[in-house]
Amino acid sequence: MRHATTRTAIATMALLAITTTLHAQPTLLPPGPPTGPSGRMGVRTQITMLPYFITAPGSYYVAQNLTQTVAGSPGITVAANEVTIDLGGFTLFGLGTPGDHGITSGPGAVRDVTIHNGYVAFWGGSGIMLPTVNNVHIWEVTAFDNDAEGVTVGASSILRHVIATNQILGGIRCDRWCKLTNCVATNNLGPGIITGPYCHVSDSVAGFNSADGLALGPNNTVIASTACNNGMNGMTMPMSTKVTDCVASENGFGAGFGSGFNCFGDGNSLQGCTAFNNFNSGYNSIVTPPFGGNSAQECVAQSNGFASGIGDGFTYFKTILHCQANGNFDNGIEVASSSKVMYNNCNGNGANGIEAIGDGNAIEENHVVGNGIFGISTLPNPGPPGNLATRNRAHMNGAGPFAFIAGIDTTGAVIAGPVVLGAIGAHMANIAY
Repeated sequence: MRHATTRTAIATMALLAITTTLHAQPTLLPPGPPTGPSGRMGVRTQITMLPYFITAPGSYYVAQNLTQTVAGSPGITVAANEVTIDLGGFTLFGLGTPGDHGITSGPGAVRDVTIHNGYVAFWGGSGIMLPTVNNVHIWEVTAFDNDAEGVTVGASSILRHVIATNQILGGIRCDRWCKLTNCVATNNLGPGIITGPYCHVSDSVAGFNSADGLALGPNNTVIASTACNNGMNGMTMPMSTKVTDCVASENGFGAGFGSGFNCFGDGNSLQGCTAFNNFNSGYNSIVTPPFGGNSAQECVAQSNGFASGIGDGFTYFKTILHCQANGNFDNGIEVASSSKVMYNNCNGNGANGIEAIGDGNAIEENHVVGNGIFGISTLPNPGPPGNLATRNRAHMNGAGPFAFIAGIDTTGAVIAGPVVLGAIGAHMANIAY
């Protein structure tokens, strides 16, 4: 009994020791967000009036709406590295004096600036003008009704949940190596979003801007973004840009010209995109890019070109695979020379389903139905190499299924279907049915 009592006493003492130790442990939970001038990030300095000049690194905050008091001076000037400005949900109002920016940088090199949670409006210059400041991080900021650009940042910057609307110039501009996520640029008199080289844009919207929706730099990546109702092109890109799962619709009506996606350089790739009811073509490329041209895969072009009377679904792309071109004013697909057009559906276009104006094109295994003139047409050219057209299917086109150039184009036999091709060995045949 004595041993049992001893064991019980020892267990009780151990339990009390563990309980005491647990109660003595400090909490690992953070104390919560800052409620005053100081918080987890240390002492914060309040900005109480404009203009305000920041000369030391640190954290600054706004606790009320602030209005510019001195015409000819910016609102906040950042002249130090490693500065954070918390706008606190408030607005920096400008007087509209030409050239005055809401937030800008001072003399000398500045980097690592963070701005968040507020508004900049009615400045005679830009809302936020930091073009030479690298490593800027802006999130949950709205710039509206400024006389230049809404937000401009330098290289290696990140913008998240930034809105720029009703600027006299562009909405959002960034230098190279920047990342924009969930940004919106609307109703600006210049382009909505302008990027430098090597930028990444995702889940963003540019609409009702007077110029291009997204004016992209070279070597960009754009994912799941939308450009609608812009005065010129929906998205324009110079070279080597990858655009995936994007939409460009009803662009070009303000300026009287513009395509959904406009490639004025080489090496651009579009995949899974949709272009609807744009003034000119849904997808437009220059006629003779210097190298491999531009490509479109699994894209849709619907009802483009009716406003201009000349627009195609796809114009002068080098590679068009697994795409749909339906109900466009002119041709569903128009290619120049040395292009590959395979596995596409071209239905109900006003002219031809597919038209080749040059030589050296491979047009294979496409389905062309109900187009106004021919299903597939190749135009006369001086001579070889001609075009290759095989295994295409054509049905109910206005002037006939195919218009190939005899003696120049290499084509599979045109066979009236339906037919079992294996029975006649015509595995390269084009079928009209």
